[in-house]
Amino acid sequence: AAVQAAVGFAAAKGSSAENAFKNGATFDEAAITSAVSGVTGAISGATLEKVGAAAKGAKSIKDVAKSTIKGMGAAASEPVINSAVEYATYGNKMTDENGNLMYDNFVDYYVNSGGLLNTAVAGTVGGISTGIKGAQGYKNNNSKTNNLIQKSTNKFINGSEDHLKTNQAQKRNLEISKTKEYKKLVDNISKKGYTLDEYGAQKKVNDFITVEMQAEADSLAVKKRIAAELSEPSITEEMHSLESDTRNLVGLEYNLKGKGSLSRKILSDSIDDNITLQEAADKIGDSVRYTMLCDEKTMAKDIDSCIKQLQRDGYMIKKFKNTFSNPTYKGINTTLQAPDGTLLELQFHTPQSFSIKEETNHVFYEIARNKAVSTTQEQKLCNKIMEKACSKIYLDEIVTIFPSGSFVN
Repeated sequence: AAVQAAVGFAAAKGSSAENAFKNGATFDEAAITSAVSGVTGAISGATLEKVGAAAKGAKSIKDVAKSTIKGMGAAASEPVINSAVEYATYGNKMTDENGNLMYDNFVDYYVNSGGLLNTAVAGTVGGISTGIKGAQGYKNNNSKTNNLIQKSTNKFINGSEDHLKTNQAQKRNLEISKTKEYKKLVDNISKKGYTLDEYGAQKKVNDFITVEMQAEADSLAVKKRIAAELSEPSITEEMHSLESDTRNLVGLEYNLKGKGSLSRKILSDSIDDNITLQEAADKIGDSVRYTMLCDEKTMAKDIDSCIKQLQRDGYMIKKFKNTFSNPTYKGINTTLQAPDGTLLELQFHTPQSFSIKEETNHVFYEIARNKAVSTTQEQKLCNKIMEKACSKIYLDEIVTIFPSGSFVN
């Protein structure tokens, strides 16, 4: 079943990089389909018959997976077995927020939860490099930039690690969905006709905001965005220079705050802090923002190294906030001032704290902070849910070395 799913995926986009591109595939999809073709190409009809015969006598999903991968090679075998064990353990029980099963069967889980991608990655890393070479060759022949190829190739090769993180997040989210707080929150919000995501994104018009205020905030937001765009290239270069074997930047596609978000923040800060719109715009510290993922074993040294280099290079540390002792959010947020005067945000996270922030708690954070829409009870439910998700994260060294709470300079 796993082999047939892989073959089906390749056929859907075209079994070669060239065909996949012609069918509208992205670089990653072309690399995957071509790699899958390489992995499955050596499996003959006779092999498939043997796999089918072995599967009939299998006593468990794991045995089915083992029999399936006999023709796929050792490198590609582990992801299939892992997917099967995951499915048998918790994948077959995963439900969406409406209580419906997310996966109809093992093949559905294998294809859609990242197992297929992981198999193609393992096959490529193990010596079947058809996918990468084929996609690279086709791209090069069409004068596409080597930079794009390298970035996509790295993303493809790192797919196995991403798949593992995704599965951990799915398991965590499944556990959260079984809590009484989650069920009560979903019940409350569904009665209002919203999903969690829709409810967190609701915007309530503030009666204090006049047409003139909105126009001025929009104008200031445009100026702020233009200034950020001018400063961003040199700041990003500096941020890249901080990377090492134990730390790397993530989410660079979101490193510029949008004009709409800037305008809303200018208005809300002006009203909440009783300051002018210009003053609110001037104090925004995250129009340019970055996230550095650090190995939790070396995080303290990594942060210290980054801060010292930034200071040597003319960056000022305007604010340093450590919330690893906070029950609902784990991370370190810093506000920096670049040599040209631009204020920017640099967050430090472990892979686990970042995954919880982005893949589990984000929607609950949006609901809890949207006090103009959510009720006090809903905010409390969200905080309890976030606290449970964060309960397993506590780095003694980070809390000891870097004072909890917030301090300036």
